[in-house]
Amino acid sequence: MDRRDRYASTNKLIVFPAGNRVDAQPLAMRAPEIFLGQACTAPSQIWAVAALLLCWIKPGVLGAWDSPHYLINEAWCMAKIKRLIPGWKIPPPEEVERPTIKAAIKAAERISREEEPMQAILPFQEEMRKMEVPQQLTDLLHLMLVADPEERPSASVVLQSKEFQMFGKLVDVILLESDQDVKPR
Repeated sequence: MDRRDRYASTNKLIVFPAGNRVDAQPLAMRAPEIFLGQACTAPSQIWAVAALLLCWIKPGVLGAWDSPHYLINEAWCMAKIKRLIPGWKIPPPEEVERPTIKAAIKAAERISREEEPMQAILPFQEEMRKMEVPQQLTDLLHLMLVADPEERPSASVVLQSKEFQMFGKLVDVILLESDQDVKPR
């Protein structure tokens, strides 16, 4: 067995069924409920897709890349979500059982109020305006980035939404314009 075959046989893609794993998402795309110790579910994946797009548009607005120490990465990420989605109702630490989550909640609350880098993160709508993101994309991300997983839309609701349809029309216009730029005259 050569080296490539050994590598292929030991590095398999593992897909976990929804609801099976905790902390299954990368920090920058992790849904708020995952930080609070809940399992990764279908609504968590809706958040992750929107967070992926947001991180692509503005690297660093979510995630721990600028965290001052790896031991507070989760709290740092929670603080960023709290700044971006001020309506996120983080439970009080005394209502949480796991000591690590209690500590992360306490730290996230302090970090979101006191740490200078956090002050640069504005509420979602203001961030989008500041970055001059097209309204169609802003509306689509706003639909998907709902902190409460019970209120977050399903994938089928997102795909059937007017926000998704309007975003699709924007993409069509952009593609049409780019095709016209490429064609010889």
